[in-house]
Amino acid sequence: RAETIKSRFSPAGANPDKHEIPRKIVWAITIVVPFIVAVTNWLMVELESCLVSFKFGALRSLLESDGMAAGIFAFMGFCCLCASAAAAFVFVVSPICAGSGIPEAKGYLNGNRIPGMFMPKNFPVRTIGVVLATAASFPIGREGPMVCIGGCVGVNVVDFMARKFFEERVKMSSKVSAVMVHEERFQHARRVGGIFGAAAGIAVAFNAPVGAILYVFEEVTVVSWPAEATFRAFFVTVCASLGSNALLTLMGSDVHRLLIYQDQYHGERDWHWSDLPFLVALAAAAGVLSACFTKLALGVWTRRRSLLPKMQFVPYARVLEAGLYALFVAACLC
Repeated sequence: RAETIKSRFSPAGANPDKHEIPRKIVWAITIVVPFIVAVTNWLMVELESCLVSFKFGALRSLLESDGMAAGIFAFMGFCCLCASAAAAFVFVVSPICAGSGIPEAKGYLNGNRIPGMFMPKNFPVRTIGVVLATAASFPIGREGPMVCIGGCVGVNVVDFMARKFFEERVKMSSKVSAVMVHEERFQHARRVGGIFGAAAGIAVAFNAPVGAILYVFEEVTVVSWPAEATFRAFFVTVCASLGSNALLTLMGSDVHRLLIYQDQYHGERDWHWSDLPFLVALAAAAGVLSACFTKLALGVWTRRRSLLPKMQFVPYARVLEAGLYALFVAACLC
């Protein structure tokens, strides 16, 4: 039995007489997307844990055997190597994967055309790049990029499983025929898959199924959110979150291995009214410092933008930039 997808996989007002997607394919997409995202999240956590554990284990061994200088230089070298490898991977394979990709993903999910945003090759580039960047001690995590990683999964699953339902063979002559693709319907279906994938990515990153739906619903405009997508998005996020937790539990993974500092304070935790002035002063100081940080960041990025045209003439200048920044971050941590 075929199901006419009026709102989930077809834009509003589209003719429902053609390009129907079977119900089993719709549900298959809804199940496959969270499964792949959950497995991806588990693999990323495992790789990050292995690299971070190796980094600090080697640092501890060198500090005990060869002294502080050898340990610090080895730590900085490892961070520089991981950062340079991540930057080179992005620069050579898929430059569009630089950054979190959230602004581009938001534009794509709301109907804008972003060429090359969710190509299949972007999936390994983003996942491996995030793992290497985390191992390089950059102050980042996989939570933000999981929006694009999940979106890439959703878009390509729809592309693989549903493309043929949007194709139609047309006879050009008695001997020649061509395959026509209903691009408007197909692109809308891919965007719905991207919505499901992005929601699944947020769900596994924060272990928050409902929060993932609210986040994606906030980012996607009403006209781009199909009426029936809410239930399926909830199903996707719950399955992704449960699947990720099940894999981490069954495989004996401990996500807390990624934490360097853990809360081991066992004293009094309640606050008193006498603490209120200090809390107010702390909040005011945090506000002032955040404003200063924002202005400093804007100044640095403006200066960097002005240098980009000159950097184009230096091969792999951005790879060198990432490596030097990793050295700076590692030196600050030491």
